[in-house]
Amino acid sequence: MTKDVLLVIPAYNESKSIASVIEDILSFYAEILVVDDGSSDDTLSIVKKLPVKVLALEKNQGKAAALYNGIAYAKSHGYKAVMSMDADGQHEAKYIPIMLKQHQEHPECIIIAARINNIEAAPKHRHFANCFADFWVSWAAGCPIFDSQCGFRLVPLAVFDKITIAYDKSRSFVFESEMIIRAARKGFGFCFVAIAKRYDERMRESYFHPVKDITKIVLMVAWQLIKGFMCIPGLLRYILGRKKAKANIVR
Repeated sequence: MTKDVLLVIPAYNESKSIASVIEDILSFYAEILVVDDGSSDDTLSIVKKLPVKVLALEKNQGKAAALYNGIAYAKSHGYKAVMSMDADGQHEAKYIPIMLKQHQEHPECIIIAARINNIEAAPKHRHFANCFADFWVSWAAGCPIFDSQCGFRLVPLAVFDKITIAYDKSRSFVFESEMIIRAARKGFGFCFVAIAKRYDERMRESYFHPVKDITKIVLMVAWQLIKGFMCIPGLLRYILGRKKAKANIVR
């Protein structure tokens, strides 16, 4: 299994889940960097006791900044790609080998874990928000994108040699969508791995706010479309290619 991929976990006040999340991941992969985003609980002290790399930000800067710092660390330490997972336990580590296998077969592609195996278990408002975002992101990217809001993905570092994205706190959940759009426009392809999302009442409430954050994402996408003169060919490529792309999802 390749060691060229650094698995980055952005973490903010995840003391209840971070240890079990890392233990699960270590069963499948050991190249792990936890970026503590200025946590005010025991997250940092917990991860320092575990066999992982740790990068501590002095103050909370948001998920985008945590990811950006993880990407910069990977670049400076000779990795070829970054895989990201959320720290709240919603992503199952058992899918890591599948993600890595797809990366080995398609090293120039972005691999996205699409939460489509148990859609019926998702809260309806959150499922609608994700589908709404997928439509806009796919249009601007000019290709079908499934689960554009999932934080479980694998990205070649070559992507970040071609694009530059703002990562201030106000864009915490815009960063990942904008990366997809800009990467697609630079010619990078996408592969999708079907996963199930864990829905557990004991998990903390998501930091993602469907109305506020989807609004920010749509405004970003709208600006990208305006700059691209509405990108009508991109909309057609999305509509015409969606059925084929869905059939190619790795299950």
